[in-house]
Amino acid sequence: EPSPIRYVTSCTANDYDPGLKECKQIKVTHCDEAWNVVPACDNTRVIIAIVDSGVDIKHSDLVNLLWWNPEVGNDGVQKDSNGVDLVGEVSDAEAQNGIFKPDGSPMPGLDHGTHVAGLADAEVNNGNGYCGTGYNCKLMAIKCGTNNTNGSAIYRGYDGIWWAVLHHADIINCSWGGPGISQTEQLVINAAFDSNCVVVVAAGNSTNNNDINVFGPASLNRVLSVGAVNIDNNTEALSPAGFSDYGTSVRTWAPGVQL
Repeated sequence: EPSPIRYVTSCTANDYDPGLKECKQIKVTHCDEAWNVVPACDNTRVIIAIVDSGVDIKHSDLVNLLWWNPEVGNDGVQKDSNGVDLVGEVSDAEAQNGIFKPDGSPMPGLDHGTHVAGLADAEVNNGNGYCGTGYNCKLMAIKCGTNNTNGSAIYRGYDGIWWAVLHHADIINCSWGGPGISQTEQLVINAAFDSNCVVVVAAGNSTNNNDINVFGPASLNRVLSVGAVNIDNNTEALSPAGFSDYGTSVRTWAPGVQL
């Protein structure tokens, strides 16, 4: 059974001034309360895999949090890398025909993956622009798209999930999807679940009821499907975002619109 091509899901965002008080989504989701517990643990031991279009590994808010993979080549020489590109330097036409040339650089074409990485784990307390929810976990960058900055296709998303499992990710983020689900997709998710990985996925942004119009991977079993909400800046009241998918498979909601 072929593994389908999926497409990144979008959200709006803006830049924030330094300081937690400007990161309104942190207050709304009560992350700051959880952070009172986190410092008692070694949070850098938690690995968040960003399976997406790629991550800018030189970004000032991400560079200090990158997960480094100690690899040994066939020649016995140690080869360190801070991510992987499962598609490589190929065109979209080649990728659509199953032609891939994997390499070790997760540097992006489309900036979607960098955006997602920042939301998940932009460095906290570095006096630089933005704070992510992960409070300085490690970021594993897995690139599953081409370098086409106008494209949004995720060609090897499920290969990316499995790569993250094999390299001991704790949380696997997939902000992409498409209509329908397949047995292949569910088998990969099952394997991740059985390996104690939490697979977090986007509910989708087509205003569909996912109970009727299934959307993979959000409609699969054993995933944490996240919908988007608006936040009223005056009352902090929450309401579903106009673009967000919904349904019983959507297990939780998070800010998805510019604050």
